[in-house]
Amino acid sequence: MCAGKVMLGPRPAGGYDTSITNPHIVQGLEYFGYFRKLMDHEYYCDEYAGFIGLRINAQNLHVGVAYKTYTNETKYGRGSNESFHTDTLVLKLIKTDVENPEIAPLAWELKMKNVYRLPMENLSSGTKIYLQHLISNTPSLYIDSIPGYSRPLITMLKLDRFQTGTYNPPPDGFFDWWPSVSIVPQTGDVLFPSLNPFSEGLGQAGILDSAYLFNELYIQTKIYAQQSPKASLYYIRGKAVQNR
Repeated sequence: MCAGKVMLGPRPAGGYDTSITNPHIVQGLEYFGYFRKLMDHEYYCDEYAGFIGLRINAQNLHVGVAYKTYTNETKYGRGSNESFHTDTLVLKLIKTDVENPEIAPLAWELKMKNVYRLPMENLSSGTKIYLQHLISNTPSLYIDSIPGYSRPLITMLKLDRFQTGTYNPPPDGFFDWWPSVSIVPQTGDVLFPSLNPFSEGLGQAGILDSAYLFNELYIQTKIYAQQSPKASLYYIRGKAVQNR
């Protein structure tokens, strides 16, 4: 376990200060404390989509990384491989203990709101996933499209762009099983290509009626967004098939 300082924001001009002697804490922006290196089974790196996902519950914890870019090998942070055990590590903050849009707006904007984890892991290609809309004033009645629009929701939100079993268009109304692009089978993470699928994503698909745009989901914390009357508008449903 090593002491580390983690920071949000772009890489400072000239690189990171490697001689930090009096680190301080700025809520939602900078943090200093003791960190342990995550084990390989506690996280995964989606090299195709370009993000790091956690397989552990990291609620109320800080997570930082040190890395360099593939194209020009620009370094971000200074990790344990470049430090003595007595050094203070300098890490790039990717998750804070405060994920509130008012207290930590920069951390909130970096929060991935387009990844939905299914309650099943180690999924196989036989898994069926459906994106559905609740018919207003009709409890438990879900359909695959928004009333007045012919395209299925799953096509509107670009989880369906190809023919089943191929990567060839046009879409056919069924979820595209594409590991590391539309789904992470090991964790059950569904990946929407739009950062705010049920707001901007629907808008880009031609939905202009604000009654169908769940903006609160992306500007409010989960506890407040769940109180919105739109919180039950959309469901991810399906049938999971696991690898044995």
